[in-house]
Amino acid sequence: MSSFVSGAMRRTLLSLVVSLAVVIVAQFVNPTSLVADERQTTNQQSTQAPSRDQTLDIYREAAEKWIPDIQKLTQDNATAGASDAVLCLGSSSFRIWDSIGVDMAPHRMVRRAFGGSKFSDLAVHIDQLIAGIEFKAVAIFVGNDITGEPDDKTPDEVARLAAIVIERIRRERPTAKIYLIAVTPTPKRFGVWDKICESNNALEALANRIEDAVFIPTQDAFLGIDRKPKNELFQKDQLHLNAEGYRVWAAILKAAIEREANNAK
Repeated sequence: MSSFVSGAMRRTLLSLVVSLAVVIVAQFVNPTSLVADERQTTNQQSTQAPSRDQTLDIYREAAEKWIPDIQKLTQDNATAGASDAVLCLGSSSFRIWDSIGVDMAPHRMVRRAFGGSKFSDLAVHIDQLIAGIEFKAVAIFVGNDITGEPDDKTPDEVARLAAIVIERIRRERPTAKIYLIAVTPTPKRFGVWDKICESNNALEALANRIEDAVFIPTQDAFLGIDRKPKNELFQKDQLHLNAEGYRVWAAILKAAIEREANNAK
């Protein structure tokens, strides 16, 4: 009899402990919150950053006009490069720089630039531009994203597109030095210089976050004492550099390249 009572008591106590545990858990765990947490996790998964291809989809149609230029530029990629070459990517400031071989000597510069292009155009066509070409460093200058037009890109948008370009370059050449060149202050676009400066700042911040990427500022050389562009460095269109302007630009670029080469020793 004593054994039976003892067993019954144990069962009763166990039942009480289980019931008490259920009550305690119910107080601290809200089923509604669990559902909310699950929904939040699902939402976070569905709002992840878009892929590179998704980011570029909105720019592809506008970039199609450059396809003939890209095909022409890249037809000799297999032979145009060199192990010590600096690949110049971007817009017309590189494309029309006919004296680049003299101005940038002894550095070997290989141009893959198309006039009027924007960072979105470069990002869309970057794979074709660099495919099969040999280089040790890349200089990037794109000056047409902020011009005072309604479709101007934001500084953050410029930086995001530049990051895509650099990511693709690094896939092709993981050790390549990247030179991001600031947009030059020009007489024609000086009305939006403040916004261009914001874009330059965004590119500088991007370069600072990426190993072996260097931002090259240029404004001090092209602004006079009155902090306005020096007209004598530009062509009649007040946008593109003249021969003297290119010599000034070349001195800045060469100094940056040589400084980085010395730092690497």
